[in-house]
Amino acid sequence: MLNLNLYLSEMGYMTYAKTTDNKNYQGLPMPTWETLPVPQKTAWINAAAAIRRRVVRNGMSAEQDEEIPPVAAKGD
Repeated sequence: MLNLNLYLSEMGYMTYAKTTDNKNYQGLPMPTWETLPVPQKTAWINAAAAIRRRVVRNGMSAEQDEEIPPVAAKGD
């Protein structure tokens, strides 16, 4: 069975990595999701769960999701 919070957290982490050229906030290479330390992985899972709860509670539809543009990185 798919753990949606785990799936969403990994998707978020991978999107963050892609957006930052696979660098963390210090400019250092990011570990893969599989090698990410447990405390950091737990933080991503909790963030995904909080976003999921907010979206479900507010009843955001797929159409509304399409209206939200991606945020450009600073300097773009």
